[in-house]
This record gives sequence, structure tokens and C-alpha cells, in this order.
Amino acid sequence: MSTSVTDPRTPVVVVGAGPAGLVTAITLARHGIEVQVVERRTGRPTLPRATVLSLRTMELLRSWDLDGVIRAGGDEVDLALLETKTMAQAYEGTRFDVGLPTAAQSSLVSPTAPACVPQDHLESVLLEQLGTLPAATIVRGRELVSVTDHGDRVAVTLRDLRTGRHETSVARFVVGADGARSTVRQSLGIEIYAPDRCQPTPQPLLEIDLGLPVEHFACPRDVRAPNLRIVRQVVRRRLERDLARRSGDADDRLRELENRDLVIRVADVHRQVLA
Repeated sequence: MSTSVTDPRTPVVVVGAGPAGLVTAITLARHGIEVQVVERRTGRPTLPRATVLSLRTMELLRSWDLDGVIRAGGDEVDLALLETKTMAQAYEGTRFDVGLPTAAQSSLVSPTAPACVPQDHLESVLLEQLGTLPAATIVRGRELVSVTDHGDRVAVTLRDLRTGRHETSVARFVVGADGARSTVRQSLGIEIYAPDRCQPTPQPLLEIDLGLPVEHFACPRDVRAPNLRIVRQVVRRRLERDLARRSGDADDRLRELENRDLVIRVADVHRQVLA
């Protein structure tokens, strides 16, 4: 293993190229501040992961003229949770608000609204935007080893995942956008509240042939109980959008789906995922 020390004279290093890191880097670069983004992944994101963008987030993205291209990769829904025993009985579920305004409510205070957009699409758009800014660079395939605060500067040690080589660079500031298990946070001794309560949560991704281009987005309420919380609006809006091109009614189609063999219990899904 070899080690080298360099001083790239980069004012800010952002560790992590997720939404938080990319938005931070774009904000800095748009103000002419040189920033380097360090990311351990070598390729573009491929999983949907988080899907909710708040009203304030969309206002910021709209100020960068990204509102339209971001919404193009999502679904026009009012964000809410629906609790139901099976996916086939989604239309009978109990709705729960999640603290986000509807499009109608948002229109009273803002020119935009919250959005339901998969994270892989959001990150792709933000990466494209970052690439247009001369003050920003991104380095892939580098894993953060440690961060050392020297008061007037910060030493950042990275490991090249391909060669194993360690490199230490110096920056004025480091932004830790590397997730809940942040190496930046741990290196600097920044505590997190109740770390013993953090636990991995499997995210089953189901692809079901419903006879229409419809997707169900669901997450488990409890691994031990066969309950689902489903964003019903996604199902309904996609049904309505497809049925608008042909004859049919969304309510009838949803009831028809109930009679099909689509009863999927979360407990069964988790047993398969964890096996």
C-alpha cells in the first residue's frame, strides 16, 4: 500500500454524491466556490430508494430550472400513506397524512409543489447539472478513510478502491454527506442520537404484471405483520393515465385487480429478502 500527500487547493470537499452532497456542491459551484465531490460508487445510481421531495426542496430545484426535468421522471401524486392488509385491497386502505401539502394547498403559498421522484432519477439530473459548472469536480471510486481537523485546514485521506492506494489532500472545509454511518462524523467525533436504534431495513422491490403499466410502491409497517402501507395515488393516477387512452374506469379496474391472485404478504417478502 502506498501513500501520497497532495494539496489540491480545493476550498471545499464534499464526501458523498447522494442528493444532499450533490445539492451542496451545486450550490457552492453556482456561487463560484471550487468544490470537489468524492464518491465511492463508480457508476450511476440504479435503485429508486427514497422518493419524496418536499415543497422547499422543489422550490430550490425550480430556482435552478430543474423542476420540469425532475418531475418528468416521477409521478403526479398527492403524497400520503395507505395501510392495507394486501396490495390487492389497496382501494380499501386507511389513508394517513405524512405532513406534506397537496398540490392544491401548495398553490396557495408557492409556485411549485412536493414531488414523488425516485432517487436514481433525481441523482442523475443533479449529476448532469453539476457537470455544467466549471467550479465543480467529482472523483469516483474513492472511499473516505479519515478526516483530521487541523483548525485552519482539514486533511482528507482517501483510498482508491481499484488500486488500494491512499491519498491525503488538504481542504479548507469538508462536508459530510456520506449517510447515517458517516465516516466524516465518526472521524470528527460527532455523536448521533440513539445509534443503537438504527437498524437496517430491507426494501423489497416488486415487479408485478397487472396487465397495465402500473407500479405499486409499498413499504412494510412491521416485519412481523402482513400489513402494507401503499401510496395508493400512484396506482390510481397511473391507472387513470393509461385508461384515458382507452375506455374504462379506474375504480372498476382496481376492483378487478382484487379478484386476481395478487395477495402478497410482507412477512413472506421479508423471508425471501433475508434468506
